[in-house]
Formats: sequence, structure tokens, C-alpha cells
Amino acid sequence: MKIVLTVALVLLLAAFLFIPVAEAQDIGTLLSQSVQVGEEMLQSILRGLQATDIATARAEAIAAVNAGERWLAILNAALALAPDDATRSTIEANIVHVREATTSANLAATGPDSEVKSRLDAARGEANEALTELRPLAPEVTPPTLPRAGGAGSALLAITGIAGAGMLLLGMGLRRFTVARS
Repeated sequence: MKIVLTVALVLLLAAFLFIPVAEAQDIGTLLSQSVQVGEEMLQSILRGLQATDIATARAEAIAAVNAGERWLAILNAALALAPDDATRSTIEANIVHVREATTSANLAATGPDSEVKSRLDAARGEANEALTELRPLAPEVTPPTLPRAGGAGSALLAITGIAGAGMLLLGMGLRRFTVARS
């Protein structure tokens, strides 16, 4: 029983030491990410509109749908953190625009060939409207670059932790074997 408890404790400790902890995001970061994903969606839509064949236009429409779903997820997370009614109202309006753009892109990807370009154009209008409303709210976020001090990499640290846990288990096994022999 002691060995099971010890192994569980070692594994739990290893999980806390070597699994990165998710950082809590603030409203500014979420809005900046939202603008980036929105621009990605708009670029997919524009590539689909410029495509000369339906297959490429549909592929870009699918990429736009995927970006739109990510955009909605980010906006919903930002809505929960909105500090005031004006921000909440703007984010809710953007959710409506992005939902409409995603629906239009989905219809372009799955609908009749004759409607692909018109559906993509509708998606372009909604995505562009959402970005126009959202850009003033999003701060320009540039990720900080920290100098690398030349410390051990995460793989080396993980290997060291696993080797330490292995040595611990080996030592416990040898101790148990020695005690049982006496």
C-alpha cells in the first residue's frame, strides 16, 4: 500500500512540475487574438473569392468556417470578461456578425456551385463589418521577448525528473527486497 501511495505521489509531483499551467487571459489579449483570427478568416474568404475554380473556393470556404468557429470561441470568452456594457454590446454585435459570416461560408462550402461566390461575398461583408467594429477595442499586443539565459531545456528537465522518479522506485524496490530477505 505504501508503494502505491508513494508512486501516486511521485507521479502527481511530476505532473505539477513538468506540465505547463495554462495562463489566464485578459480581455485585451482575447480581443487582440480575436482580430488576428478574424483577419485570418477574411483572408481565407478573399482567397476563395479570387479562386478560379470551385474546388479551391470551397476549400477556402472550409478554412473560413474553421477560422470563424475559433473566432466565435474567442469572442465568447471575451464576452465573459467584458468590463462594461459598451464593450459587452460591441462583442455581442460582433458575435452576430461572425455567426452570419461563418454560416455564409458554410453555405458556400456545402451549397450549390452557382452560389459559392455570392455566399463568400456575403461572408466577406459580415467578417469585414465585425473587424471594423472590433479593431478599435483591441490593443496592439506584441508578445514580450525575454532573453534566453542558456538554462536547461524542458526536455532535459523532464528526463531528469523521470530518471529521478525511476531511481526512487528502484531504491524502494531494493529496500523492499532487502527487508523481505532478512
